[in-house]
Amino acid sequence: MMRFISVMTMLWLVLTLVPAQTQPPPTPQVPVEEAQAPLPEETDLGVPLVFWNRTITVFRAPLFGLKPEQRVATVIQRLEALPLSGKWKIDVITFGDS
Repeated sequence: MMRFISVMTMLWLVLTLVPAQTQPPPTPQVPVEEAQAPLPEETDLGVPLVFWNRTITVFRAPLFGLKPEQRVATVIQRLEALPLSGKWKIDVITFGDS
C-alpha cells in the first residue's frame, strides 16, 4: 500500500509540474489605446447616399469591385428612375411558417 501511495504521489508531481514548464511564456499586454486605434482603411468617412435631402446610408467599403463612389452613383440613378407618381404594385411575400 505504501508503494502505491508513493507511486501515485510521484505521478501527481510529474503531471502537475511538467506542464507548467512546457507552457509558452505569456504574451505582452498591448495598451488599450493601441489596441483600439483604427487602421488607416477604417478612418475613411465613407460616401453618404443622400436622396431628397435625406441621408439614407453611408457606403464605406468596396463591394464586388465597385468603390463606394460608384455604388452611390448607381443607387442614385436607380432611385431617380423610379416614377414619382402612378400606380404601384406591392406584393407581400412570406417566408417559412410566418
